[in-house]
Amino acid sequence: MMSDENAPGSLPRLSERAGLFYLWSVLASFNIIYILNIWLLDRTNQKLIDVFHFDDTWESAPIFMLSFGSLVTLASFLTLIGLAKRIDGATWAYRMPPLWVDIDPATPLGKFWRTACVVLALVLPFAAHVHFWRRFDRWQAWKNEGVHEAVSLWERVPFSLILDWDAHRYGDLSKRLMSDDGFGGVSYLPFWQPLLMIILTALVVAIGLRACVLVFAGPRKR
Repeated sequence: MMSDENAPGSLPRLSERAGLFYLWSVLASFNIIYILNIWLLDRTNQKLIDVFHFDDTWESAPIFMLSFGSLVTLASFLTLIGLAKRIDGATWAYRMPPLWVDIDPATPLGKFWRTACVVLALVLPFAAHVHFWRRFDRWQAWKNEGVHEAVSLWERVPFSLILDWDAHRYGDLSKRLMSDDGFGGVSYLPFWQPLLMIILTALVVAIGLRACVLVFAGPRKR
């Protein structure tokens, strides 16, 4: 239900900004589902829903979250910034765009819904990145050939190996050594892949903080 376009703090007029509002709802919802799916995979080796295809087990969760998950989060945050810039409101509850349903923030239900949107769309992605960076070095990397020799997650390997992404794997090496049948970890490029993950996480933090400023810093002066 869209709010009155003339009400203070309402979403931008339907004819002008509806597309951005729905794009934000789609991207943020996908991001939330993706994070919950990865978190459940990490904790239980089960999926929340079977809409995502994972060839590997929970050892792969940090790589999935800190690479593709970061890209999804960035898309969500950038869309939030674009929408938040177009919303006027005296309080954060009016400036935080809701997911799918726009309930008047002046009501208790409306304020609760905006708070839930903040937790799910802003706090959850930050928490997920912290959690999976803490989990990242729990597993090992190894050369995926002959004798599976362990290597450092940060070992400087030739960048040319990006053309042979499967030369190294990431996961639980002890399982790989015990049984080479049915467990292969996830493709991994030491040094370069975690470097990319750091860059993506830095962008998530910078753009996410920008979104928080737009929502919580107070009404913009005209």
